[in-house]
Amino acid sequence: MRHLLVLVLAFNHFSTIPTVLQKSQNSLLRIDSLIMAGNRIEKLPHDVLSKIPHIKKIDFRMNKLTLTPSEMAKFHLLDLVTHLDLRDNAITDLDVRPLRNLEYLNCERNKVQSLQISGGAIKTVLAMKNGGCTTNIYLNIVM
Repeated sequence: MRHLLVLVLAFNHFSTIPTVLQKSQNSLLRIDSLIMAGNRIEKLPHDVLSKIPHIKKIDFRMNKLTLTPSEMAKFHLLDLVTHLDLRDNAITDLDVRPLRNLEYLNCERNKVQSLQISGGAIKTVLAMKNGGCTTNIYLNIVM
């Protein structure tokens, strides 16, 4: 697994990020993309986020994520993330300001009512079809 760059665990029945990923931090240092689309993941525990700080692209689309404020507060552990795909989940509030290198965010087809982004690196934000309500987007651009 030393040369593994992309880990695809999509369209299974995972309800959490597998423990093998959590326990293999040292052997997975080269992985830069984690794709877990189409599973049953509801939460992102702090201990999981602290084990994957080297990941740059995360795809959690088509899961059951809700993301509590305490989970989003731990996003600072993912300092290298440039791409985050969270579409087709159950997220109501999304604060990705701690993701300072984020360039691409897709949070379409959730229930997002509040979206907070730090605009330093952001290039693409896709946030359509979020429950038919008004979505407040707070963009903080630091020059």
